[in-house]
Amino acid sequence: MIPVDMRGVPMLKRLETILKAWKELEPGDAIRLCNDREPAPLQVLFRTRERGKFDWIYEKQGPTEWVAIIRRKE
Repeated sequence: MIPVDMRGVPMLKRLETILKAWKELEPGDAIRLCNDREPAPLQVLFRTRERGKFDWIYEKQGPTEWVAIIRRKE
């Protein structure tokens, strides 16, 4: 599992950072995404661009921290 902590990353670099980590995953591997805001727009992007290729499970949902496991399906 690749930890991806967005809390200290500038807003303009966040999407690039997350997508880079996603591309490096092997099937069955996951990103553990930590964020200081709800990543709902990212989840919509994944549903559109990566339909059927991932599982998304929240470990924590706010109010000041969101943690999601995004697993690349095999």
